[in-house]
Amino acid sequence: NWSCLDAHSRVCMSVGTYWLVLSMAYYQVGYTLCHLGKPLPAVATAIILTGVVILLVYVDLFAGTRKLIASSALLLAGPLFVAIGACLQPLGSVETPWWSVAAGVTHVALSLWFWHEG
Repeated sequence: NWSCLDAHSRVCMSVGTYWLVLSMAYYQVGYTLCHLGKPLPAVATAIILTGVVILLVYVDLFAGTRKLIASSALLLAGPLFVAIGACLQPLGSVETPWWSVAAGVTHVALSLWFWHEG
């Protein structure tokens, strides 16, 4: 019984760490791109922080190469879609760009992927 609780806590801590680092990537894109107007550092920081999450997934999960590539693509898609959407959005526009909607869809797909992989 104790091993089940230990495994559950490890999974919760791992997934919580993934979402924390990804939220930092989204924040960096929003702050650096929208407030400072610097697209290259915003995208570079998003890729670096997403790379940290990919390394954590590689270390934490025992997945094959195909599963790691699929999860890496889903992890990279969210911050990159948000960065592209923020770059292409006209200044002063109040509409939500389609790229940001695509980022939300990939975020849901990533959650479902992690849930499916168990």
